[in-house]
Parts: sequence; C-alpha cells; structure tokens
Amino acid sequence: MKIPLHIKLYLRSARGQLTLIAVVLVGAVVMAAISVGLRSLFFDGTIRQKLPSATEQVQKIVERITEGKGDIARVDEFTDRELQEVYGLLINEPEVDTERIISARLSSQHTGYMLRQLRVTHVVGNQIQRTQALELMNLINDPKVAQEALKLGRFALRRAKNRQEPAIVKKATSVIRHLEELF
Repeated sequence: MKIPLHIKLYLRSARGQLTLIAVVLVGAVVMAAISVGLRSLFFDGTIRQKLPSATEQVQKIVERITEGKGDIARVDEFTDRELQEVYGLLINEPEVDTERIISARLSSQHTGYMLRQLRVTHVVGNQIQRTQALELMNLINDPKVAQEALKLGRFALRRAKNRQEPAIVKKATSVIRHLEELF
C-alpha cells in the first residue's frame, strides 16, 4: 500500500509528529483504562497466594491438635516447610482450626514468620485469603509486634478501600482497633 505524498509530508512536519504522539498517547490511555476496567473480570479470580499443600502427616497433626488429642507444643517444633503448610491450611481452609487453637499458637510463638506471611497474603492473596489473614491478625496480642501489625492492618484497609471491598474494610477497621488497644 502506497502512502500518498501529502500524508507523508504532513507526518514529517512538526504538526504531524505532534499528531502521531497524541494518537499514541490516547491509544495508551485507552488500553490502560480497558485493562483496569477488565481486571476484575479476567485477573482477580485467578490471582491468589499459592502455598504448599499440607502433607498427610501435617494434616494429621493439625487434626489431632484441634480435636484436643495432640500436644499444642508440637506446633513450636514445626520446620519451615511444615509452617508453610500449616499457614496454607489456615488461609485456604480455615475450617480446620475453627477454635483458633493452632492460629493463636502460631501468632504467639512464630510472630515474625506470621507477620511475613500475612504481609505476602495482603499483597498477593485474593479477597478470601486477605479476609482470612485479617482474622489471623486479630489473634496478635503481643504489644512488641503490634506496631508492625498495625502498619499491615492500615495497608489492608487502604487497599480494601481502593478496591471497594466493604467486607474487608469492616474487618480491617476492627483489626486496627484491636491492635491500637495493645499500646
């Protein structure tokens, strides 16, 4: 296809160059608006924090502890891998610890690990995982780590407000109040 001479001359002029730049910028803005608008349709449903699946051994230990048949001190002896598996259970299958026995123990004995994992969950987790992370944050009762947890709670609140997630806004507000009371 041959471009007519008058168009070639126009595009080579300053005015033509500015027109090309304007067209490219408008196109970029339109593409950005489309991607933001369709984010929830295409991406939010598939993005979630992926944690290792719990082995049968870890599942049995968790089951025994939650039934009151196992020693809760066993949680303190978990390896890093087992901690990841248990955290994955607590985030993805909260019904395994309805009494919050293991969650409370992890929050008190493995606080640093829990805060790191909760931070990751609030950044890359889906809405269900972030809600569950806030439930776990509500178990933090150590004033020494409350300041860091409070920052994380405020981040969760900001993100939920930006994403217009009223259930998470409500839960994050509740967690922030709980953490502020620890001071």
